[in-house]
Amino acid sequence: MFKKMILISSVFLTSFLQADIMEITDIDDIRPYVAEDALYLFDIDDTLIDNPFSLGSPPWRSWVKSKLPNYNTNFVLYDALTLFIAKNAPYKTVEPSTANLIADLQNQGHAVFAFTARGRSQWYTTDIEGVDRFTQEQLHHVGIDFKNTMIPEELQSLEAAYFCDGIIFAQHIKKGDLLKHLFKDLKYIPSLIIFVDDKLDQVQSVEAAVKEAGIPFIGFWYRRSESDRKNFNPTVANIQLEFLLLQEEIINDDAALELVKTKQSDPSTYFKEILEKIDIERLSPYL
Repeated sequence: MFKKMILISSVFLTSFLQADIMEITDIDDIRPYVAEDALYLFDIDDTLIDNPFSLGSPPWRSWVKSKLPNYNTNFVLYDALTLFIAKNAPYKTVEPSTANLIADLQNQGHAVFAFTARGRSQWYTTDIEGVDRFTQEQLHHVGIDFKNTMIPEELQSLEAAYFCDGIIFAQHIKKGDLLKHLFKDLKYIPSLIIFVDDKLDQVQSVEAAVKEAGIPFIGFWYRRSESDRKNFNPTVANIQLEFLLLQEEIINDDAALELVKTKQSDPSTYFKEILEKIDIERLSPYL
């Protein structure tokens, strides 16, 4: 079946390369464009994995940034809170077919890597050891293991500061800029680079770098997670946060929605009331 996909790709590839970037909501839409000797790069957060809760979701992360009170702590509260949630919310693949797609590419011997904005020892702006191991654990939990990728000989000398076990950690550098840095001294010219990311600016960044190198490129702006989160309700997320912080459990969106009518405070006030009920130091990423 996969060999047939490779043959089909020759029909689509020439015309599609004129478009450069395609907007998709189905991860399997990349299958017709599989090609020999290509390099496949997949963003992790909200592309390969996300959590099934409103709490910690992209809309919540955008909403909460302006709601955080000022505390006299030795850590960045936004970083600490998002990491705490990530460690306590069991992630899933964005789509049921995601892990199978990665495994199919690996089993066919393709060079397929994760390409995340995370750092090996950095979570947003916080330097902390073990983010790389935690990232691998999250992927393993959903059945994805980039250690199974057969790494081309030319890429086996990638800098360890950015690369480990099939995962490229951009450390919050623009992904296109990092790709240029990593490949500048390597004699590696794939037939095609395919890049999938939920953030358009990252896809455009990689597109510019790849075009500068003269390598054919297909970018996929993957919007499935965004599409699935259209009806974000901050009170639902607050209820989940309250359960997580006060009862050490996380409830799903349906269960939280049942409790929304019992909450009288507006979402911003309710969020601050939750934080006032705990010792904020317990969120420290350094514990």
